[in-house]
Amino acid sequence: MPAPLEYLRPQTLDEALTLLRRPGRRTVPLAGGAWLTPRLRRDVDVPQPLAEPVDAVVDLADLGLDGIDLEGEPGAGWLVLGATTTLAQIADSALCREVAGGILAQAAQREAPVNQRNVATVAGAALAASSQSELLLALLALAGHAAIAADQPRVLPLNELLADPGQLAGGLVTALRLPWPAATVRGGLARVARTPGDAPIVAAVAVVDDAGRRLAVGGVAAGPLLLRLGADDDLEAALNAALAGVDLLSDWQGSSEYRRAMAAVLSRRALDQAAS
Repeated sequence: MPAPLEYLRPQTLDEALTLLRRPGRRTVPLAGGAWLTPRLRRDVDVPQPLAEPVDAVVDLADLGLDGIDLEGEPGAGWLVLGATTTLAQIADSALCREVAGGILAQAAQREAPVNQRNVATVAGAALAASSQSELLLALLALAGHAAIAADQPRVLPLNELLADPGQLAGGLVTALRLPWPAATVRGGLARVARTPGDAPIVAAVAVVDDAGRRLAVGGVAAGPLLLRLGADDDLEAALNAALAGVDLLSDWQGSSEYRRAMAAVLSRRALDQAAS
């Protein structure tokens, strides 16, 4: 019989970091638990379990890492989402509804049913790195950064952290930081799903401003794709280049050919929505 899972609830950030770094015991942070909790169960067979057994969890609930704040002014500041801010808080936030035509709040609303939005957190959704997460796509398209508490605190572009999660070793994400866009920045979302309540099969989120276009596409490969396009860059050529050499998803929801075709359609749709 496996050893019981150890539950820890620190009261300070320093205490949490100390617990996460204990040698000999695999200890992971617990925020809302929407993604993590089902994968910790040891009494049932759970699809996609954690790659390695977990010995202990560190509950972040008492660290004060929730909240939505604005630093600076639009166009030259940051929108700061505390790591344990729930999806419901983002969906209901007037600040988030102002970002790029409201795509951040919309993506949080679409991410999960209402009961799950009340517990699932923004950092959990981002670090789970699901290719089908529209919230993650919105964070990437909005040039999101992760603030990391560690011996040497740092802020990393979210796409760089997802590409190399080892950069988080010994640290803890405390917030997601988004450049606070000027009013001229526009956004668009597009998705295809079996039903309106299902997770998307393929989705795209676009952000357009005077400097160019940022596009995040999910549901095509194992991880989300991030494209940066100039005003004159061809979308189809950029997509083909991003997909070159990538293993495309193919399952009962859609073949690789279908997903590639929908990526092009939905990317164009998201960009058109942003432009309009």
